[in-house]
Amino acid sequence: MIAMLMNTKKSLTPRYLRLLCLILLMILAVSVQAQQPLAAQLIVTFPDVEVQRAGTDAWIDLGAQSESVVGPGDRVRTGEYGRAFVRYAEGFTIYLLPQSEYLVGEVTLDADGAYQYSGQVMGVTLHQIASDITFSDFALQTVDLTVTRPAPLFGIWSRQEQPDTVTVAEGEAVLAVNGMDIAVEAGQGYFADGIQTTATAIDAPYSAARVEATLFGCPGNVLITTDVDDLRVRSGPGTNYFAVGLVPDGLPISVMNVNERGDWVRIQFRSYFGWVFRRAVADDCGDMPVLSNTAPVEPIRQFVDIIDEEVPFLTPFFLPQDEDRYRYQFEGLPSIGR
Repeated sequence: MIAMLMNTKKSLTPRYLRLLCLILLMILAVSVQAQQPLAAQLIVTFPDVEVQRAGTDAWIDLGAQSESVVGPGDRVRTGEYGRAFVRYAEGFTIYLLPQSEYLVGEVTLDADGAYQYSGQVMGVTLHQIASDITFSDFALQTVDLTVTRPAPLFGIWSRQEQPDTVTVAEGEAVLAVNGMDIAVEAGQGYFADGIQTTATAIDAPYSAARVEATLFGCPGNVLITTDVDDLRVRSGPGTNYFAVGLVPDGLPISVMNVNERGDWVRIQFRSYFGWVFRRAVADDCGDMPVLSNTAPVEPIRQFVDIIDEEVPFLTPFFLPQDEDRYRYQFEGLPSIGR
């Protein structure tokens, strides 16, 4: 275009020259703007959320229901109860659950309206990406894998000393794992232990616990021999641990571990795990993996005072509030009874 302007300069009036130069500058400006990194909106839904700006060491504590702008190189982390949205556009949201961290990568939008995205997550994060949003490049990294094609709704569990897990509630995601491309469809999960080469079908809710139970759980049934109707499930192997729910007599369960004394077993319960009396379970599991009594207890009261906007994210991966009152807490931080 510049050459054309030079060749026709003599035949154009100054007015037309100015107009053509203005058009050229607008085209260049749009091209440059399209390649500039996009900022994201950080929305705190429950306090105990901090941000670390790129190139700094300090963590800044954000207040309840506060909003901020984050860009490439910034880090966002949530504490024991903190939760936050990181939103790039309508229908392009990362939802950080408690004790999670997100390294904000570079996100650009090209002239064709396609995104190039990179980022890193740890902890438990849920991702909503509308099906009409397109990517020319996508790389969401965890310790064990990279999501190279996102599903419209998927979750990532990336926890210390455990293989990473990805579950999909809607659509299909593609993961890069040790040189393999792993497709994970809706109603499936992938456990990145270095052994699995395909995704595993699971029932809702689509949590990492469901994937582990399907792969490694031993089938059993609740067997109540007393005059009670339900068996109490606890957060650890003993009556001194918090009660997290009840299971009825005869319910099929997946048995995962036994404690060191052999009198309690760990079962897959709702969207997570719990412990029940060993003698109240009928199974043919034989020698089960022993879990130390010093192992961390199962998380409870994790979601405090959720807002309406969080419900569509949480429900596919965890049970609704009215079906798991032990997972949700209302009106402030928990005061847990026995």
